[in-house]
Amino acid sequence: MSGKNSQKVRALHLRELLAACPADLAARCELADLLEQLGETDEALAHWREALHRDPNNLQAWEGAARCRRGAGVLDESGPVRKDASEDVSPHVHESSEWTW
Repeated sequence: MSGKNSQKVRALHLRELLAACPADLAARCELADLLEQLGETDEALAHWREALHRDPNNLQAWEGAARCRRGAGVLDESGPVRKDASEDVSPHVHESSEWTW
C-alpha cells in the first residue's frame, strides 16, 4: 500500500474512533495532522478548532490551526497577528488572550 493510501486508511480509522469518542484529543490532533499532509486543510482546520475548543491550551492545535490559516491566506508569514484570533477557536478563550508574535 502506498504512503498516501495508508494515510487515508489511517484517517478513516481515526474518523471512526472520533465518532465513538469525540473527546479523544490525541486522535483528533493526529487526524488533523494527517489531513494537512493530504492537503485537506479545511477539514484539518475544523479538527484543530475542535481540539482547541476542548483544550484551549493545546499548543499542537494552535500551531496546526495557524498552519492551516496561513495556507488559506488568513495569516501572513510573520505569524498570528490578529487580536480576534480567539473567535476562530473557542468560546472559552478570553479576550485577555490577545497576542502577537
